[in-house]
Amino acid sequence: MPGRPYPRRLPLFLPRSPASPPVELSLRERNDGFSIVVKDHGIGIPEESIDHIFDPFYRVDESRARDTGGYGLGLYLCQTIMKAHGGHVAVESAPGAGTEVRLVFRS
Repeated sequence: MPGRPYPRRLPLFLPRSPASPPVELSLRERNDGFSIVVKDHGIGIPEESIDHIFDPFYRVDESRARDTGGYGLGLYLCQTIMKAHGGHVAVESAPGAGTEVRLVFRS
């Protein structure tokens, strides 16, 4: 079922986002395709880390401790898959203001 993987990936945003306001998921039409947008209101990503979040095994948490979750592969794999299909991933974030991730699909 094509829509099935998205609900499974959404929990990746939840551990660092407060329960209120909820994580937002939207579909936006574009002139050249569409985008899926996931926005949280969590801790955000420091500006100096944005360029590295698509690197394999990179984790913003400087301790790189497993007890904070993840292997640092989620965004790397997402970007790799999107590029293979002619799209890309865009991220906007600020510490304390949350993060917006856009999966941009071209028609």
